[in-house]
Formats: sequence, C-alpha cells, structure tokens
Amino acid sequence: AIFAAAGILGYILIKSKTLRPFWEYTLFRMPSIGKIVRDFNLALFARTMATLIVSGVPMTQAVAITTETMRNTRYRRALTKIAELQQSGESLGYLLSTRKDLFPPLVERMIKVGEQSGNLEESLVFLAEFHEEELDYATKNISTIAEPLLIIFVGFIVAVLALAIITPIYQITGSFQVR
Repeated sequence: AIFAAAGILGYILIKSKTLRPFWEYTLFRMPSIGKIVRDFNLALFARTMATLIVSGVPMTQAVAITTETMRNTRYRRALTKIAELQQSGESLGYLLSTRKDLFPPLVERMIKVGEQSGNLEESLVFLAEFHEEELDYATKNISTIAEPLLIIFVGFIVAVLALAIITPIYQITGSFQVR
C-alpha cells in the first residue's frame, strides 16, 4: 500500500506544472534515460516539421505548430523562443545552434544543409528516421540491461516469501520438546 501510494503521489507531482520541468531536467541528465528523452523529442520535432513543410505550411507557422506538439517543456520553451526569433528572418539552423544542449550539431548541420539546398523536408525526414532508429536501439539496450535486474528482484521477493513461510514453521517445531 505504501509503494502504491508513493507511486500515485509521484505521478501526481510529476504531472503538476511546477515540478514537471524539474522532473524533465532530471530525466534529461540521466545517462541512458537522457539519450532516450533527447532522441524521442528530436524524432518528434523532425517528423512534425517534415510533415508540415511537405504540406506547404510556411516555416514560421511550422515551427509554431511543432512547438505545440512537443510534450517536453524544455523543448517547448526553446522552440517558442526560436519561433519568436525566426520572425526576424533568422534561419532555423542558426537558431537551433544557439541551443546545443537540446539540438545536437547533427540536427543543426542537417537543417542548415536542407535550408541551403532547398531540400529541408528531406533533411528533416532523414533526421526523424535517424533519431527513431537511435531510440529503438536505446530502448532495446535498456530492456537487455533490465532483464538481469528483474531476475534479481524476483529472486529477492521469492527469498523473502520463503523466509516468511519457513521461519514460523521452525519456531513452531522448535517449541515442541521431545520426552
């Protein structure tokens, strides 16, 4: 009951608007989880932008719409600022380069190349596919790492249950005296 209550309380706190940015920042800094969060958000960003640009949506509107689809508050804030700065005529590749913590150099360079060559949608599709593959690879690695930990956890639970059953039996048989 305590674990269930703690889980429900944790879920409610994570969903609250005040603690969510802190939670996302913490996840972003974790070694394996941070890569998954980054790849998920970059794949979502690139796929949404590519779809909007192929559909003929102007670049400034595409960034604004993509901002609304992002779940992560850090990406949402960064893209909101980028959308505002893009109104002044700056290129998307340059604006992404100002946030290297969220957008790695590969994303920045591919978007710059796409803007210069006129094939931005192809660059974004490539980025989306690349980050989706990275995400698949990372999640497979986590499941491979988690299997031994789950086996150890289940073994621990079985040992505790076995001791909980056997200990009273030993106590009862030890209380009998042989005459």
